Amino acid sequence: MRFTVIFTISFFTIALLLGVIESFYYQNSLEKIRTQDVFSHLEMVTKLKVKQIDQLLKEMKSKDINIVLNKDAMSRLAKITENTEGLLDNGEVYVINKNGYLLTPSRFLNGENKGVLTQKMNNKSSLKCLSGVYGGDVDNVHNVEKEKVMIFEDYRGEKVLGYHEYLSEVKWCVVSKIDKSQIFGSGDKTSKPFAVIILTIYAVAFVGFLFGRYLDKKYKLKKR
Repeated sequence: MRFTVIFTISFFTIALLLGVIESFYYQNSLEKIRTQDVFSHLEMVTKLKVKQIDQLLKEMKSKDINIVLNKDAMSRLAKITENTEGLLDNGEVYVINKNGYLLTPSRFLNGENKGVLTQKMNNKSSLKCLSGVYGGDVDNVHNVEKEKVMIFEDYRGEKVLGYHEYLSEVKWCVVSKIDKSQIFGSGDKTSKPFAVIILTIYAVAFVGFLFGRYLDKKYKLKKR
């Protein structure tokens, strides 16, 4: 009986430790993969919006129209960012001016203007995007792709994954973001691997039980 207890406990403990290590690395690697996928998607969305905004700016420039002072042009700008297809329930795209104020309506703010020219974005992404405006080297800052992606706290106090592009001609920033909870909040995708780990722990413990039992029987036969 002695070997049965020793090997069952030993095998269970070893399997448990390995299971904890495995689940830790699995969770970290899964989060990294998801984060990279989301950043790639946000980059694609942002660059598409930038292309549409660039077309609008060129059109307004050809007509010698100041886009910020033109109601129709601002309405068209708002429609570009209000299309949040592919950004889940809490995704958002917005444009800010060189002072950090919203130029397009917020998806989450109420009121007639929905934050336009009243809501200042002081989050890490906006400040990084505008860093070239306040004496920094815009070209150096915005040619480094890793500077454009980050996890930060937005104006609602929510942790988000974001990507930004700088429009040097007008000194604006286009920011796309998705709530972190939308990406990592659901546990359904990780339940199966964890279930496998638990089953493996018990299977290894059972092997230890059988091996210990075998040694106990062998020891008893020798004593006889």
